[in-house]
Amino acid sequence: MPKPNNQDANSLLVLGGTSAVALAYARLRASEGKPIILVGRNSDKLKLNQADLAARTKKPVDIHVCDLSDTAILDKNWNAVTSMGHNISEVFLAYGLLGDQLKTQKDSQKFLASLNTNFVSAAMWAEKAFDHFAYKGSGQITVIGSVAGDRGRQSNYHYGTAKGALEIFCDGMAHRAARFKGAKINILLVKPGFIDTPMTDHLDKGGLLWASPEKIAKITLKAVFRGKRKIYAPWFWRFILLLIRMTPRFAFHKTGL
Repeated sequence: MPKPNNQDANSLLVLGGTSAVALAYARLRASEGKPIILVGRNSDKLKLNQADLAARTKKPVDIHVCDLSDTAILDKNWNAVTSMGHNISEVFLAYGLLGDQLKTQKDSQKFLASLNTNFVSAAMWAEKAFDHFAYKGSGQITVIGSVAGDRGRQSNYHYGTAKGALEIFCDGMAHRAARFKGAKINILLVKPGFIDTPMTDHLDKGGLLWASPEKIAKITLKAVFRGKRKIYAPWFWRFILLLIRMTPRFAFHKTGL
């Protein structure tokens, strides 16, 4: 069957199409009539999300199954996605691996997988998106980061290191975009706190600090519309992390954070 030609509509490319936050965001975009491409490695979950989104829009919802962290064939997968007949105007990057700090400390391969998934491959996909939009002339890149990247803490500094590096990378892309003549590219970094998703099922949940994927998606979409470059989601995490960053080292090292 030939691929549909969606060049007349601006499509959303979701990198991490099985993510709870990504699905919530894609639902909002689907209700606006955006064609959508979901990319991820779990075929069954992708198909479920595809059906969910297809019920919300008359526009095409396509999927591409691949391991986003496999950088050896990243170029091949990028070419496959961009050859599907979509006019991609927005890339939403929302995949990651929270992992277990104690396990990654003892297992160098798990540590490497954490860095590769949360930073290396994510940065490479984002760079592909930037080059695509630079050639096209415009585009929106939204990256889901984390407040964990604001300061190294003994409980999750492997994960936090990757997210901190991803933030610096996004800052660099934004600087590049600001100086890039002839193209209007916006890079938005979203820094959530605790999100109630399957990835955090091993943690104790509840309380005001936890947010639903739907809430994060709504905050993100609002920031996209406003052309924001970096946000904490929800907003109060900005001040929580400000206090954490400002805590003197001698006092910080006495905490169990």
